[in-house]
Amino acid sequence: MLGNKRKALSMSIAFVLSANCTFYFGTTANAVTVNGQNNGKYQDNIKAANGITEMIDTSVGLDTLKVQNANYVDGDINIISSTSITKEKIKQWAKKYGATDTFISLADLYWKYSKDHGNVNPAIAYVQAAKETGYGRFGGVLDESYHNPCGLKNTSGGDDTDPNAHHRFKTWDEGVQAHLDHLALYAGAKGYPRQNTLDPRHFSTIAGVAKTVSALGGKWAPNPKYGIEVLEMYDRINGTSITNTNSSSNNTINTVKEGWLSKDGHWYYINNDGSKATGWLSNGGHWYYLDSNGIMQTGWLLDQGNKYYLEQNGAMKIGWLSYNNQWYYLNSNGSMATNTVVDGWKIDSNGIATPEIIDPSKNGWIRENNNWYYFNNGNKTTGWQSIGRYWYYMNSNGVMETGWLLDQGNKYYLNYNGQMTIGWLFIDNNWYYFQSNGAMATNTVVDGWSIDNNGIATPKKVEQPKSGWIKDNDKWYYYNENGSKTTGWQFVGGAWYYMNSDGIMQTGWQSIDGYWYYMNSNGAMQTGWITDNNQRYYLYSNGSMARDTVIDGWTIATNGVATLEKPSVKNGWVKENNNLYYYNEQGVKTTGWQSIDGYWYYMNSDGIMQTGWLVDGGIKYYLNSNGQMTRGWLFIGSNWYYFRSNGSMVTNDTVDGWNIDENGVATKNQKLIVVDAGHNHGGDDGAYSNINGVRYSERDLNMQVAVKLQTELLNKGYKVAMTRQPWDMLYEDSKTSLQRRADLANNLNADLFISLHHDSGTPSAHGTTSYYSSYKIPLDPTGNGYHWGKDPHGYEWYDVMLPDVKTEAGTKSERFAQNVINSLSRGTGLFNRGFHDRSLSVTAKTKMPSVLIELGFITNSEEAIECSDSGDQSKKAKIIANEVQNMF
Repeated sequence: MLGNKRKALSMSIAFVLSANCTFYFGTTANAVTVNGQNNGKYQDNIKAANGITEMIDTSVGLDTLKVQNANYVDGDINIISSTSITKEKIKQWAKKYGATDTFISLADLYWKYSKDHGNVNPAIAYVQAAKETGYGRFGGVLDESYHNPCGLKNTSGGDDTDPNAHHRFKTWDEGVQAHLDHLALYAGAKGYPRQNTLDPRHFSTIAGVAKTVSALGGKWAPNPKYGIEVLEMYDRINGTSITNTNSSSNNTINTVKEGWLSKDGHWYYINNDGSKATGWLSNGGHWYYLDSNGIMQTGWLLDQGNKYYLEQNGAMKIGWLSYNNQWYYLNSNGSMATNTVVDGWKIDSNGIATPEIIDPSKNGWIRENNNWYYFNNGNKTTGWQSIGRYWYYMNSNGVMETGWLLDQGNKYYLNYNGQMTIGWLFIDNNWYYFQSNGAMATNTVVDGWSIDNNGIATPKKVEQPKSGWIKDNDKWYYYNENGSKTTGWQFVGGAWYYMNSDGIMQTGWQSIDGYWYYMNSNGAMQTGWITDNNQRYYLYSNGSMARDTVIDGWTIATNGVATLEKPSVKNGWVKENNNLYYYNEQGVKTTGWQSIDGYWYYMNSDGIMQTGWLVDGGIKYYLNSNGQMTRGWLFIGSNWYYFRSNGSMVTNDTVDGWNIDENGVATKNQKLIVVDAGHNHGGDDGAYSNINGVRYSERDLNMQVAVKLQTELLNKGYKVAMTRQPWDMLYEDSKTSLQRRADLANNLNADLFISLHHDSGTPSAHGTTSYYSSYKIPLDPTGNGYHWGKDPHGYEWYDVMLPDVKTEAGTKSERFAQNVINSLSRGTGLFNRGFHDRSLSVTAKTKMPSVLIELGFITNSEEAIECSDSGDQSKKAKIIANEVQNMF
């Protein structure tokens, strides 16, 4: 059981193991120097071992063998320490192992900044950077453009395989300083955590958790042996070169050989410095675990929340294990698998595996634990599957894959629905071509494009689809997010526009569907009073021209021209004393039901046009603010109602899956989403910015995205309620406005509340953020079920209300906030600022799952342009709607 021996340094003392594992200790000189004493009496104790004659020191036990020199403590190295290694020497070491020129030059920065960043040992930091970056060659999801020497992630964290989860520094100076600060925080350096740091994950919770290099192998590391691997790399530079700032021992023993030792029925591993190894040990191609006394362990081991199994020879088990008539599976890192399926066996929370029971009733697509599976006669499918018109790929656990896929040497791309892509596709600022079998093309020419070994095509002959306003031959067109030219009415940037059948934006007077409208020179539909060719006209709120009526004392003729002369005979609509009347052709004031220009109106016995609720003949009707009889669905007060084609309100019936009671109130059977366009026109009107002469209003941008999100959700079959409409001019103070929004959602008993906002800050501030509240005030009427604490996702500069007992609504809010912000960041390229628990009014006072989303910074010149772009808004709305669909 002898392990690999590292070459000993200054071999004045050595020990070896004989064939029967007897421990020998001796010198090549006449005596052994231990703790400063010359023990010449051991000269006579000589015995041959493996052909080597050495001195036996029977008085030296294992505890004595611990190296106490100034370089190591128990064979480990303190992160806060000085070093005799020079940057010139470490550059030579890096070059020896094939480091890039860029990485070699980083040594200058580590030695430059280490003193001002916690006195971190620069050699240790540089060695760790070599391990993380492959000596600057990278090869994972990162490359040199990240200027990230140690794989630091963003504040919100994320998956190791997600490039957007990792922080992108502007320069190598920033990346190195952030790395040093991160190590200093781990080691508990004086003054840490520090206020001004470039470290994106500078959390007080990790202060002092890893003072030595081996301790870097904690649960946050890729594997429990991570710190040991860094030490082994360091040892290759020049052996013992560390000055331990915490060591006070003056006892020294020269370096000795390393290997396994059997004593008193236990196995130990002795390091080359004479100390007993503890913790995880890599030796002879296997991993072993030695407890705090250095004793090699066997059987089950619990380490940092993970269970491992060590065989009788101490080697860590990997793969299937039969133990006490039960089957277990040990992952490739040795940890016991739980709550998963492996090779068709279902593994429970205790790690016990049983053959997965096949439910023959399961067929087709089924979603479980936020993953999609495809079942065939009760069996989960794996590998490539042709379903409908598309190909999908299920991994070994049956989970549908999305994004990039490497299979049998070919790369494929599966869209967010899991469908295999064919043809041209624009991904992360590059064009790729996928052949008819889905495989990415490489080293070829397609459609005149040269495609390299990585599949990237140049030049960019295939342009991105047109979107937004496009001017062509002095004509304006509007393209939707799919690149299609629009026709008919289009709501863009808070105004209505009309495109003819050729897609050309119209201006001036336009006759559309029997009504006249007026578009200004920019194409925007006008409302209210206008003057054209010295004639005065009135346009209703829907843009249609008024005719044959009286408005504000002006008599409007059939051709729409308004005059101040009163007609000799009253005819049509007449406004008198703030009431509207309708006179027939004989000048007689009408009463009762009247059909006028395609709409039904009701005039009471005095001839006054009615609005609101109306009971006639025992039947209820609803007349809108223009007096027109309502048909179909209508949201009134805090309830939904349905009106038949004759205008009568439905009672005691079911319409579109909604149950309608005797009062006409409809109870939903489908999910109701409340969309909140943040802020209003008065006491809570949001942020503004002026950039290059353009004024950006958060309030208006919020509404533009909200309208698009409403459309996306309606198209997916959801009921949608808006906290304010595009035509609403609300001037409430902030407190009243926020409470009204929460009350609306609570009274509707909505299933989800989404509040849309845009951020403001410094010109360089950028990215998208989501907020939720784990504590829900309406669900805790006593107000005693919470305590003050910190956001668990990194924002620690404010206190939040945390529930004593988690609620389903709070948990779902957190999950949705995480999913939607990750999808927005991936789908738009916006920097991911994470999801955070914060006691905001609209998220804490709503009893259903709720989230507030910041969609970008209007104080950032680039993001402000994107935030105001209709195509960009539509993309964000579509992403949010997709996450709503995923949630339900």
